[in-house]
Amino acid sequence: MPLRREDPPGPDEVDRWFREVPKITCEELQRRLAAGEAITVLDVRTEGEWSARRIPGARHVPLQEFEDRLDELLAMPGPLAVHCEHGVRSIDATLFLKWQGRDDVLNVVEGLCAWSGPTTSG
Repeated sequence: MPLRREDPPGPDEVDRWFREVPKITCEELQRRLAAGEAITVLDVRTEGEWSARRIPGARHVPLQEFEDRLDELLAMPGPLAVHCEHGVRSIDATLFLKWQGRDDVLNVVEGLCAWSGPTTSG
C-alpha cells in the first residue's frame, strides 16, 4: 500500500508527473470495462453531480474530501480510472494520488461529459 506523504512535491516533480500520468479516453475505458478488466472507476465530482448521473459501479470520493479519506483512496483496488465532469478536477485528483504513492492511476481526460456508456442516477 502506498504511504502517506506530507511534504508537497516541487514544481519540477509535479510537471513531470503531469506529463507522465497515464491518460485514458472514455471510449477506451468503456472497452476495457466491457472486456471485464478489473479497473476501479473513481468519480471525484460533487455530491450533486454524482446524484444526477454516474457510471454504474463507480466509487465516489469528491475531490474536496481526498485528504480526509486518504486511507480509503489508498486501499482501493487498482488501477484507478479517475474522472470528473470535463477532465480538470480528475487531473488534480490523479496528481494527488500520484504524490501519495499510487502509480496505478489513469486520468479520464474527457470526463463524464464524453461518456456514452450506461449511466445511473439517484
